[in-house]
Amino acid sequence: MIEIDIEPETDPLNPVLSERFLIGALGSIPGRLERELQTLPGEAFYNPHYGHVWAAAAALQERNIPIDPTTLARQLASTQQWNQGTETAINSVMLAPRNPGPLDWHVGIVREYHGRRQLVKFAVKARQIAMQGDLDTSASDLLGVIHTELEKLEQRYDHGDEGPKSWSRLVTEWDAMIATGGRLHPAFVTPWPNFNEALGGGLRAGRFYVWAGRPGQGKSTAAFNLAGHFGAHGVPSLFVSAEMTDLDVASRVISRSAGISMDSISRYSLDQVTKNRLKAWREQCPDLALWVESRPTALPAIKTLARRFKRRHGLAVLFVDYLQLVRSGGTKWGNREQEVAHISRELKALALELDIAVVAPVQLNRASTGRADGKPMLSDLRESGQIEQDADVVVLLHHPEEEYKDEKTGKTYRDRTGEVTFIIAKNRHGACIDIPLNWNPGFATIDPYRPPGVWNAS
Repeated sequence: MIEIDIEPETDPLNPVLSERFLIGALGSIPGRLERELQTLPGEAFYNPHYGHVWAAAAALQERNIPIDPTTLARQLASTQQWNQGTETAINSVMLAPRNPGPLDWHVGIVREYHGRRQLVKFAVKARQIAMQGDLDTSASDLLGVIHTELEKLEQRYDHGDEGPKSWSRLVTEWDAMIATGGRLHPAFVTPWPNFNEALGGGLRAGRFYVWAGRPGQGKSTAAFNLAGHFGAHGVPSLFVSAEMTDLDVASRVISRSAGISMDSISRYSLDQVTKNRLKAWREQCPDLALWVESRPTALPAIKTLARRFKRRHGLAVLFVDYLQLVRSGGTKWGNREQEVAHISRELKALALELDIAVVAPVQLNRASTGRADGKPMLSDLRESGQIEQDADVVVLLHHPEEEYKDEKTGKTYRDRTGEVTFIIAKNRHGACIDIPLNWNPGFATIDPYRPPGVWNAS
């Protein structure tokens, strides 16, 4: 029950008649209340005693125990809620003569008024957040926290609370998934066939994917390639960049997709051949299902943005580039490792909540540079081992090197081969393998592997 300075009987947010109707229905038509008892929680009642009686009836129904004054009294006593208020609710309301009326209408009234009281509570909490924030927390961060609280409230009333699924329902859904060959839960196919095979078809909703590498090794480039590919194939994607401007992101997607060198773009100089190539690509792909945001770097703002795009555009894939540049927003942490761990957990939770794939480039520490082969390991994930625990898939980027001898000086050198290896170091749903790919940073591309000397005729 919300605490406000209005007498309960005159409070405009107290649907007293509808609440009494429902408590009375427990005595007269308990057998017709199965759905209502499952979907309307006791906390939705303004009168807490009515709410306790309603919740007790729901508990009895779940155990297939008849609902009557005696069983209700026992159930309430077992939860230490049998008192003068609940006794009066049963004896004076439940057992009183009840006029017939539309059950669904009264349920709707109780639910609606509960929602409005929750809005009042939200407004009070929003004021407290704004008033209590210290000067180290920006107004933008506080607004992100407030937006997150509002989004939680919206989610609750947009989708309702169905509660846990029964085993029989899960089996029915599982059978449908198998019978349709996974078409009810499609994979988001990436541009790399061997990678798709290792992941069981591609990226999946509800999962958290990490691409990790040292600076300049292509972790963001991998994200740009995925975003451009998904956007071109109609997979609604949102790219949040904490490192680049929105035009920088667009430049890399265009470079990769249209085959235009980053050098030409950075010099704002496109020759006629390049312009023709750009025109041909635009005619082929006049629009991408891709949105780019370069402003929010606080986690609450990112979550709010993702929820909004899920509702408006059916968001399928969220990119956060890159994870260690995101701030938790509104909360002080003992150290950066704790903050990064929190952000990682929240991104995984967001993937599950919105039923989307979340892709986050992550920076590795310098440990791999001291190894003879230079290969990264899971332990190199910078600032938090929590990322390894939360991620469904962790891809470590490695650039193989070759030794060659300078014939004039006789000195031996090591240089990159023009390849990048996706080391799938963790795969919760498949194999952990190494996948070689072609690497062309000048065109912001990572392409399926072709051995040296083998060119794509197209």
